[in-house]
Amino acid sequence: MQFTIVNRARLACFAVLCAVWISACAANPNKMVPDIGIATSGFDAGVDVQVSGAKENLAKNASIQTAVELAIAKSQLFPSASPSGYTLRLDVLAIENPALGLDLTSKVRIAWLLRKKGNPDSIWQEQISSEAKAGLGENLIAAQRMAMANERAIAANIELGLVALSKFAEKNNSSDKLIN
Repeated sequence: MQFTIVNRARLACFAVLCAVWISACAANPNKMVPDIGIATSGFDAGVDVQVSGAKENLAKNASIQTAVELAIAKSQLFPSASPSGYTLRLDVLAIENPALGLDLTSKVRIAWLLRKKGNPDSIWQEQISSEAKAGLGENLIAAQRMAMANERAIAANIELGLVALSKFAEKNNSSDKLIN
């Protein structure tokens, strides 16, 4: 009888540890927002953001979408008060994590695509890769270090994406291709 109780207790502890590990792996959208300044050039209408393809146990599509929307609002790249005139689609192509390690590096690759509403053709697209590391000195729990590395890699990708979009807007605003 005791053997069964001990086994059940071990199984319960294992289940709790697995739940903690899985919850620690999911990235926090607030930590995925890059420290980005105000864009020097922007777009003439608001934007709807769509995200797909993320491994939900590493970073949820909704969390990445929230982080992108917060970063766009922070950068003022698209006017938030304006009606949506654009769709920004992010397809998460890969989130690569090592199986083991002391310093854990996350590599993220996202395809960014911008189109005007009502037009199926993209006006800008780019595949952006980023990576970030979290070290043993930052957290002893590997799952939490991996979540930290994922958050940083996604934040770096968002920053690179918004910088590239800002350059595209600047280039095209000077030739009046985007401003109506």
